[in-house]
Amino acid sequence: MNVLLPIVVTLAAGVITVVRALAVDEVRGYIQRRITASVDATIESLPPDLQEEWGDEWRAELSSVISSPVTAIKFALGLRLSALELASSALVSGHSTERGDNQGINSEPPAGVDFSDRRRQAALQDATQSMARAYEILSAQLGVSNLRGDLFMREAAICAEAGLIWKPGTGYHDAVDPKTGEKVEIKSVRLKEGVSPHFSTSRCISAREMHRLRANGYWLFGVFDDLCGLVIVYRIDSVDMEAQLARLDGTTAMRTARNEPLLNNPKIKLDSIRPACTVVFKSADFEEYEVTPGRWHIRHRSSGRVRDDALSAARRAAWKRWRRRQ
Repeated sequence: MNVLLPIVVTLAAGVITVVRALAVDEVRGYIQRRITASVDATIESLPPDLQEEWGDEWRAELSSVISSPVTAIKFALGLRLSALELASSALVSGHSTERGDNQGINSEPPAGVDFSDRRRQAALQDATQSMARAYEILSAQLGVSNLRGDLFMREAAICAEAGLIWKPGTGYHDAVDPKTGEKVEIKSVRLKEGVSPHFSTSRCISAREMHRLRANGYWLFGVFDDLCGLVIVYRIDSVDMEAQLARLDGTTAMRTARNEPLLNNPKIKLDSIRPACTVVFKSADFEEYEVTPGRWHIRHRSSGRVRDDALSAARRAAWKRWRRRQ
């Protein structure tokens, strides 16, 4: 009996180990099936053209992280937000075929909005003035401090300044230069005085996204104040952006090899690209300066020439009132 007892214990331990392994595999398989079903449902919720564009890439990204359940769950949840943004953008683009006012200016046709057209520039200026007035009321009279310009209004303002054709939709280039035919990538950020601007890139830096970014002829980086006013626009050619893209590309490859989540909105610092930039627009209300060599900040101009119009005066007054309340 004493001889058989160790054998029985060993066999029992082996059975328990096998059962536990089978149970863990079953649970892992169940979780993986649920995550896969969730991702498939998210893809199927998109319009057919977006399913065709993003479906294969998203399933490939899921397969690279599915062996790590926690990472895969985070990926699936993030994918839902991305799908909502894509669907919203597609809805805006779908509505863009509606006729504009009787002045002959259409709103957002599928081919894009040509902001080299002076009529569209004037219409955008009217809209910007109305929005600036609304932001002034929100800030000065209602005490709302989190004022952020709409993405379209930001990109439209930059396109109007540079004379570009704005392209609706997500996942493509942002604009086209009608003179050269070059694709243009647009990034924007809200001004924070005392802090060097940091521009977000893309929600998910995948191999496909890197290919899209490299296809641009040049990039435009815009800085806006709290009242949706354009402060400054920088231009940098694609060849000078390669160092930034190579860094992102290397990090993406490393994360993919390690089955880690892809980069989410990595930042490009103004300091890192400023030597290669040219300034294509700068508001007279603001000035750019170096805190120390290589560290660039932007601030309201304390002296010097300021545009003498009612809109600029309203913006400055609202800004001062808001700053005093902080």
